[in-house]
Amino acid sequence: MDEDYAALIAEGRVQVVERGAGVVALLVLIPEADAMLLENVAVAPVARGEGLGQALLALADAQARAARYRVIRLYTHEKMVRNQAIYARWGYVETRRGVEHGLARVFMEKVLD
Repeated sequence: MDEDYAALIAEGRVQVVERGAGVVALLVLIPEADAMLLENVAVAPVARGEGLGQALLALADAQARAARYRVIRLYTHEKMVRNQAIYARWGYVETRRGVEHGLARVFMEKVLD
């Protein structure tokens, strides 16, 4: 990931879940012309199993709807099969596979109702 997180934070694109003095989960959404890009969703190992990932995916849906998007897009590495299954359960469908920036990626999208 080559994103400039300082700029994304300044633009209000990053949501975090803090515990104590640290961040245990984050969500990065980037508005694009025709869809909201779910750039990153991550949960620290110490916080897995607490429902934070689901809460952040629900927040992504809500924020995309509030911004009047009908589609959310994301990509993940082709080896992240577990993540692909999670996204599929959340209504994302695979749209294509390809190599981008030297990484084998799976591209997915979800149409919001």
